[in-house]
Amino acid sequence: DIASDLLSLSSLSGKRMKGMYTLSNVTADTLVVATYEASPAPVTYAITASVEGGHGKVSPSGLVTCIQGSNQAFYFIPDAGYQVASVTVDGQAVEASSSYTFYDIQAAHNLAVSFKVQVTPGPVNPLDPLVKQLTRTGDTPLVVWIGLIAIFAGAVVVAVMIARRPRSRHEYSGSQARSRRSVKQANRSDRTIHKR
Repeated sequence: DIASDLLSLSSLSGKRMKGMYTLSNVTADTLVVATYEASPAPVTYAITASVEGGHGKVSPSGLVTCIQGSNQAFYFIPDAGYQVASVTVDGQAVEASSSYTFYDIQAAHNLAVSFKVQVTPGPVNPLDPLVKQLTRTGDTPLVVWIGLIAIFAGAVVVAVMIARRPRSRHEYSGSQARSRRSVKQANRSDRTIHKR
């Protein structure tokens, strides 16, 4: 009856409910009144993303509003001929990569990125890793010995190449002419001896 229905509803009076409520065993007209209220606004935090010194941009940039507990990624886009130099979060340096992501945001943050001229690597010297390793371990005398051995080996190779190189026609003709002159001079000496 209405009295029992009102009694069951009175226990719900003043309570917040979500979803739906089902009246059971309805035997007469029943009045149900529901009151709605606005959901509380989500808690948000601001992340300020900026570029120091120019030569690129960050996306998104400026003041970015993030809902509490959410994640937010930022991407660093250098101008042509530039690369990421440094990234700081709340004044602390982090890895200088092409992006940075805040996870489970629970506070406001400041993000700053700077760019530098892109460095083009030069030719690779195969001895560089060895020299760096030896220098790092403090074996400087060994480095000196390796250098001296390399110089000596280079000098030997050059000497062998010079000794084995073929002689030019000019060199052969010059030596042949000298040999002919020597033979003529010897013949003249022999004639002089015979005349005496």
